[in-house]
Amino acid sequence: MTFSSQLAARRMSSSFFAKDGMLKELTKNLFERALQAEIDEHLGYSKYGRAET
Repeated sequence: MTFSSQLAARRMSSSFFAKDGMLKELTKNLFERALQAEIDEHLGYSKYGRAET
């Protein structure tokens, strides 16, 4: 589901700032991507990639 379609669906069903609203989901996704990038940088390769030799 794309961001724009999620936003449109959330407008009709719940508030952006609600306890389980879209802001919480976006923040979670942001932190997961940032932490994954940090791990990839630390290890030198991605989870499904191969290390450069």
